Amino acid sequence: TESSSCECAAEYYLQLGSQSSGANVKCVVCPTGALCSDGGCAFAQTTTMECAADGPITGVWNLTDAGTYELLSCPVGYSLINEMNGVFEAMVQQCQMCDPLLQYIVDSSFSCQDCPPGLRCYGNSTVTKVMDNSVWDVDDEGVYQLLSCPAGYRAYRENGIEGLECRKCDEGSVCPDGGCDECTPCPAGTYKSIKGEGTCSECPRDTFSTSNSSWACTQCPHGSSTKNTSGQVSPLDCICDDIYYAS
Repeated sequence: TESSSCECAAEYYLQLGSQSSGANVKCVVCPTGALCSDGGCAFAQTTTMECAADGPITGVWNLTDAGTYELLSCPVGYSLINEMNGVFEAMVQQCQMCDPLLQYIVDSSFSCQDCPPGLRCYGNSTVTKVMDNSVWDVDDEGVYQLLSCPAGYRAYRENGIEGLECRKCDEGSVCPDGGCDECTPCPAGTYKSIKGEGTCSECPRDTFSTSNSSWACTQCPHGSSTKNTSGQVSPLDCICDDIYYAS
C-alpha cells in the first residue's frame, strides 16, 4: 500500500521519512498552531496547509527533511512558542497572539510580556510612556525595565512587572536631584505641601515642625512668636511676647 493511501486520526498528520520517499511512514501529533477549529490538522492538507473552516494557519512553517513541520517565524504581535521547560517540543509550536491592551512583544523571538503600569501597550512592539520623561530600556529577555524618572518622581520597582512605574513623591518628601529610587523626607523645620515636584521650604516665622516629612508647619500658640526666625523645629522656639508668660 502506498503512503498516500494512509490516513491519520484528525489531530495527527502523516509524516514521511523523507520528502522523496514513502519510507518510515507514521502519524505525528499536530502542533497546537496547526490545529483547526473542527479538530483536524492543517498539515493533513499538504498542498495548502490551511483549515477548511478557518483558512490559513498563522506563521511561516517549513517541511523538514524528516517530514515534520517546524515553525520558523510569526507575524508582528505574535510570540513564537516552541519549548516546554526550555526544551524544544514540536507539539506545542504555535504563534501566540499578544493581548492588544495588556501586553507587548519586542519581536517574535521573544515572548509576550505583561504591560507594566508605567507604559501603554498595544499587543505589539509599540509602547508609549505614561510619564513623558521617564527612561526605559529593553533587557536581554525582551522585557522593558524602568531606569529613571523625572524630578519629583521615584522609580517604583516593587512586585516585579506590576510595580514598574514613576510615582510622585508624597507631601513632605522630595527627589532632590531629579528622579530617584526613594524620596527623601523633608527635615524638621521644613515642609512640602504638594505631591510630586517641589522642594522642602523652611517653616515661616511664628511656625515650627518637629518631625521629618511634614506637609505643613504648626502655628505658634497665641501670644508667642519665633522673633522673626524661620525654620524652627520645636514649640520651645515659640517665645512669649512681652505681655505674656509661659505656663
